[in-house]
Amino acid sequence: YYTLISQNFFGVVLALFFLEDIPSMANIPFEIRFRVWSSVMFVLIFLPISMIVTNYSLGCPDVKRKLFCYLANPIKKVYSQKDIFIKLLLVLLAFVSIGSILYYVKTTPHYPLLMLLRGASPLELAQARIIANEGSGIPFFIGHAIAKDLTKLLSLIAFCYWKKTGEIYDFLFFCFLFVMASFILTYDLSKGPILEYFLSLAFLSILIKGRISLKSILRLGFAILALIIVLYLFVMGYKDRPNLLLNINQGPLGRIIFGSNSGIYQSFMFYPEKENFTGVGPMLPSTIASLCGVEKKERSMKVIYRYADPDWVKLKAAGVMNSLFVSEAWTSFGFWGVFISTFYVGFFLQCIYLFFLNMPKNPLNLGYFVFILSLFDLNGGLVQFFYYSNFIFFTIIYFLLLSAATFLSQGKTLKIFF
Repeated sequence: YYTLISQNFFGVVLALFFLEDIPSMANIPFEIRFRVWSSVMFVLIFLPISMIVTNYSLGCPDVKRKLFCYLANPIKKVYSQKDIFIKLLLVLLAFVSIGSILYYVKTTPHYPLLMLLRGASPLELAQARIIANEGSGIPFFIGHAIAKDLTKLLSLIAFCYWKKTGEIYDFLFFCFLFVMASFILTYDLSKGPILEYFLSLAFLSILIKGRISLKSILRLGFAILALIIVLYLFVMGYKDRPNLLLNINQGPLGRIIFGSNSGIYQSFMFYPEKENFTGVGPMLPSTIASLCGVEKKERSMKVIYRYADPDWVKLKAAGVMNSLFVSEAWTSFGFWGVFISTFYVGFFLQCIYLFFLNMPKNPLNLGYFVFILSLFDLNGGLVQFFYYSNFIFFTIIYFLLLSAATFLSQGKTLKIFF
């Protein structure tokens, strides 16, 4: 919910009532700014209401008590005290992730971080980032779902085992995966993934300990602030213009407050004025869309970039304009999309939340729970809540590991593992 407040609420309020004259809002009519403000306010009110309704519908009205009980419990074993077989499976998956990282690095024509060290311009770095994230099919899946997400998931599970046992080999295994995850998440110089990773570790620590100290919050905040400043100085080309760091329109503060909302404004401006509502076309995978006779359409978050910044698109330095999920809901069905999607997303997220609160507090469940929370970003569009291949893939891996743990807990294993 903090993302709704920090990235959406303050942005739409300031844009509507106080900072309508800043350059990023100069071409946005008041009517559009009011519609966006109304939509974000609707989400702020009715998203938690839909979650509360979900609690009562699923027979769990007192979620707060359930959460406190969950936090008070210690980390439990998956199937045995040392979970040797599960750890061996994690090591095998770690080899898979290392292989995928090597494949991703080898097949990427440019290494953005090396280009940065060689003094490449911000435009060249932006183009390299786009190239590093382009692709489709098996190579794209290996480079992103396995290299990035699998490494991140394994590091979160390893972190839980280290906190549970305190053993040196668990600590070394986590340190190795932490280095690999940090490397691959910053490989294309993206700012969001590495910040989300650090926040995931912080949230995981809270779930394990049941609390977080003020000192830890300050340390985390300082580390994230320092990382943001470094990324803006060297990646965004602010090294020669450090005064822009405090600029409300071009600095990191402005990007946080207004950047996540820019896609909503563009969506309300260009749909349906210049583009027709897309319907369910962008939300279905190609195979299902063809079977249902639905035309597969390009996601609106990519289309609106062509209107918002055509020059950047021509230079091949533009990706997608991520924004709050109601942005894509609007481009699909208009006001009905905003209305229905808010209740649907609240129901979807609360179901995941309740599922894990009812699962045993062990390293496998903790790591996967936090990983899934980091996958679903409220400012990542609506399509992910309908069809998300990474979510499906890692859910299969999760249940395969759970099945292996269940099999072993029934005593059907080799004596060497006792």
